Amino acid sequence: MYPDSGVRDTLRLMQRAPDEPVTRALARDIARREQLKALVAGSIASLGTHYVIALEAVDAETGDSMVRSRSRCPRRSRC
Repeated sequence: MYPDSGVRDTLRLMQRAPDEPVTRALARDIARREQLKALVAGSIASLGTHYVIALEAVDAETGDSMVRSRSRCPRRSRC
């Protein structure tokens, strides 16, 4: 796990604002710079009356998906 403080420090070294939103592309840049092997990308989306939570482990060097997982929740409070 890479700490939030490490992300902010790396953003500063990259001459970016330490509170800049971290997109998937930027996360890969940070991971490669810090010699991390992978990163986890996630999303939560509303789908009718349900929520869909998706997680994906991404190879930091190639950007290839290593594994994906998706789960549906019946209500926000039950996810």
